[in-house]
Amino acid sequence: MYMKQFFAILFLSAIALSSCNLVKEDCKKPRQDMNPTVFINMPANGVSCIEVSEGFEFFLDWPYITGDEGTDREFAFANTDGFDIKEGAAAGRDKPTISLIVRADSPAEAAVEVFAYNTCGESNRGVANIKVRKTPPYAFNPRFKLPQIITHAATFTYQGKGYIVGGARGGTAGTDKTWVYDPTNNQLQQLPAIFYGGEESAAVVGDTAYITRNGGRNFQVYHIPSHTRVREMNQPNTYSDPEHHIVYMFARGNKIYIGPLAPLANIVSYDVTTGVFTNEKSFNLGGVACRSAFYLDNRIYYFFKNGDAFVYNPVLNSVTPFNTPFSVSENVVTSFAVNGKAYVATKNYYYAFNPADNSFAQMQMFNGSECFARGWAGRRWTVSNFVLGDRVYFVGGQETETSSGTTDFHGVKF
Repeated sequence: MYMKQFFAILFLSAIALSSCNLVKEDCKKPRQDMNPTVFINMPANGVSCIEVSEGFEFFLDWPYITGDEGTDREFAFANTDGFDIKEGAAAGRDKPTISLIVRADSPAEAAVEVFAYNTCGESNRGVANIKVRKTPPYAFNPRFKLPQIITHAATFTYQGKGYIVGGARGGTAGTDKTWVYDPTNNQLQQLPAIFYGGEESAAVVGDTAYITRNGGRNFQVYHIPSHTRVREMNQPNTYSDPEHHIVYMFARGNKIYIGPLAPLANIVSYDVTTGVFTNEKSFNLGGVACRSAFYLDNRIYYFFKNGDAFVYNPVLNSVTPFNTPFSVSENVVTSFAVNGKAYVATKNYYYAFNPADNSFAQMQMFNGSECFARGWAGRRWTVSNFVLGDRVYFVGGQETETSSGTTDFHGVKF
């Protein structure tokens, strides 16, 4: 009886040992059994980040520190719930690295476990402690580029989607393309071309967008649901503008306010019910380009190239200058209003704007893969934007005043 049990145990042991080929080296524990560190690596810049934000991608690399390439190891990962696994890494996940993308609903803190094991069943365990920035303002990453380089495009929103119309490719060549961005699926759809190209500003009343190009000279009416250009006209109050300055458009009630128009930086209104253009006010700034503008609390705020800033009150039809903390060289790149507050981005910083006293407060932005809070991280000239909910999407722009446009598309949550 005991002899039979002895041979049975011996037989089972032989089978178990044969699975490891009885070679001691094959059954050694995977490396890092004394070091559970998991290296967190961001793509492209190689910065080790312990904190990321929505949309950003990062790699977990278990064998990085000891140089174990994992050629005779298998790897498994746990606690990845709440993160998207990049296509290609999902199948089996038996590589020594894994690529994860942060979602809006990702946990604020996650301990992703990495298991390295061999065919003998001996394993090591590592943990990557990930922090996800949840407190605005922080940059999020839509994770795609525009299909064409663009600068100072016309943008507007309608029924939860962002529209990008025309703009210049950089320099003087404009594009006639129209794209629609849907944040629910993070996709950009191109619509058939119906505009001339070079559109630079837009405003929406109801289901109709009013779009201008060529420094305010040309004015087009666009029915958004049917993607139809209803009509076009030349703005009768347009003055000579050899430099083709950019103008901005904002809707208030049934009126569209267009400007500033060269040569004296005039504001012109268009009544959508009567079709009448009215020359409203002038800033009396000869030949000075406007860099950016935003609308907040029934007022329009304009920022000019020479450092001047003005607020226009459509109700009183008045113009009032105000001071800014940035120098002439620190040009305004873009500005916007979101969640009832206004912000200005210069080539270096973000500023929060207080309309009560027209004051500015420099602020920090968490930029995801940069690992620390800092200022503006986009292009330095002529960046367009549109706002959906608490998110601002930045479109194109130029690195210098005369360089070509870019395919940049990124956003910030406020």
